[in-house]
Amino acid sequence: MTVPFSTRLALDVQDLIDAAVDSGEGTIRNVVEEAIREKYGQQYGTLPAGR
Repeated sequence: MTVPFSTRLALDVQDLIDAAVDSGEGTIRNVVEEAIREKYGQQYGTLPAGR
């Protein structure tokens, strides 16, 4: 299941997301989801994929 997510981002964060996407790290959605899981996954009970 997915839910809509819309927010404003700092320009440097948008640049990081764009760079990750451009270098083949996945889609915007994938890059954002993986970053959130990596930062907060263990603390709140879900681990990043492959761990």
